[in-house]
Amino acid sequence: MGYLDFATIILFTLIILVVGLSFGKQGGDLKSFFAAGGAVPWGINGLSLFMSFFSAGTFVVWGSIAYEYGLVAITIQMMMCLAGFLIGRFIAPKWRETNALTVAEYLTNRFGIKIQRYYTYLFLFLSLGYTGAFLYPVAKIVNVSTGLDIYYSIILLGGIIMVYTAVGGLWAVVVTDVLQFVILTAAVLIVVPLSLDAVDGFGNFVSSAPDTFFNAFAGEYTPLFIVAFCLYNLVFIGGNWAYVQRYTSARDKRSASKVGYLFGGLYLISPILWMLPPMIYRVLEPGLSGLESEGAYLLMCQRVLPAGAEERLVEEDRLEAFAIHRKERSRRERQHRAARDRVLHPALHEMRPLHHFHLREQPVADIEQHHHGDQHGDAFERLLVPGREVEHRLDQDRSQPARRQRQDDTDMNVAAALAGTGLHQEGQQRADHQDRLHALAQQQHHRLDEHPHRRRALGETPLGHLQPAHQRGLDFGE
Repeated sequence: MGYLDFATIILFTLIILVVGLSFGKQGGDLKSFFAAGGAVPWGINGLSLFMSFFSAGTFVVWGSIAYEYGLVAITIQMMMCLAGFLIGRFIAPKWRETNALTVAEYLTNRFGIKIQRYYTYLFLFLSLGYTGAFLYPVAKIVNVSTGLDIYYSIILLGGIIMVYTAVGGLWAVVVTDVLQFVILTAAVLIVVPLSLDAVDGFGNFVSSAPDTFFNAFAGEYTPLFIVAFCLYNLVFIGGNWAYVQRYTSARDKRSASKVGYLFGGLYLISPILWMLPPMIYRVLEPGLSGLESEGAYLLMCQRVLPAGAEERLVEEDRLEAFAIHRKERSRRERQHRAARDRVLHPALHEMRPLHHFHLREQPVADIEQHHHGDQHGDAFERLLVPGREVEHRLDQDRSQPARRQRQDDTDMNVAAALAGTGLHQEGQQRADHQDRLHALAQQQHHRLDEHPHRRRALGETPLGHLQPAHQRGLDFGE
């Protein structure tokens, strides 16, 4: 993460804290603190209920299930949608009829002080568990994104929430929930199309997904589990006082019902938008296992969302350096190819090797005239084989990484390799030897024409003994 990313997180945190604290004057009495004066619009209450039930666990826990099993994660969350509609129809209006400000007040009026105390102690004990369950996924994301220790993340987040809740009461909670809903929706709507683009469209995603990825039930998530989960959410969302406050703070029974309906409607659409990115990430990176899959949604975001300013600068510098390196390497390869063509190919393919031999009494002109050159073909072939081996070896070396590190010494290496085969003579030196050979051959012809009886039999070794390549002189004996 860059400075821009950290600045964004800090700015958002400060905005939430300031907005929450700004409602401190609204909580002057119990009704204002616990029920926002009973005047919260049903739209705000519905969004607040949605955001209160929603947490980062949606992306961490359900995102992990979506990555591993696919569509079943959406099936599970659709049970929250069904529970929301049932609550809006049957439970929310009943809660509004009680006119109770707190659950303790409701239990005291109905069951007496002993039941109210029992509930208070039980609620405090259970709150340690499920409040931690809500804070952990958020702290996990902060830990992965910023590197801050997860324990410090939990303490910091919990402290911020307690401060603005204690100061601003229910009004601070519902308004900050709405603000978070706007930001969350904008972020989700950006990630989904970018994720689909990363996988080359929805059609390619469907065709590339595992065979059982779009089954409504998978693994331990059987139809019985889905029904049980629906009943659990019906009780939890309809009976937990943190959510009941959204029904009791509405203006009337009708508004309380709308709160439940809005919650159900949002959960009819949102799971699809939330679960698509981790499902798509399964197609792009199928190697996550165990707890690694909990970061599937965040990894998808890191893959498709643009980097901060610092990361973009680093990436641009890296790409520029790569382009320069690639251009320089291409230039060196062209120089090497030209050098090899200039030095190696003429030496291999031009039939001019005779200046390295001591031909004794038999000039080449005489041999080719009387024996059609067949006698020395084998000698030429033996000379060309090492040259071909050198060319083959150079072609192999050019494909190796070590070859790229020796580009500056290309000409020297080629010359050294050619020297071992006796082919290092080139250019003007070879032309001079050819001229000398041609002149000596003409002189030999003149002598043979004057003294025809001195022509000898060629025998088995017409070229005589080969001299080493470093003996450059041409000696034609009598």
